[in-house]
Amino acid sequence: MRLAPFCLVAALCALSALGQNITGSFTGAVTDPSGASVAGAEVTATNLETNQATAVKTNHLGVYQALSLRPGPYSIKRSRRPASRQHCAATSAW
Repeated sequence: MRLAPFCLVAALCALSALGQNITGSFTGAVTDPSGASVAGAEVTATNLETNQATAVKTNHLGVYQALSLRPGPYSIKRSRRPASRQHCAATSAW
């Protein structure tokens, strides 16, 4: 009789573990050579193992976030140039 509550709790814990995902994200900024923020630039994070690409745009401050990414090696590239000669900086945030 005492084993039944324990089994119920163990089963509920196992079910809740099934719903959890392990993901990562990238946060970065796109700036021009003078250091000014570039709004509206498109940045693409491509998983090098699966070739799955995630495209995001920078906000009014030139900042982008690629969220809920599968863990693995990524290539980060600026895909669209709203102005000339920009570079892209990324920070991995696990």
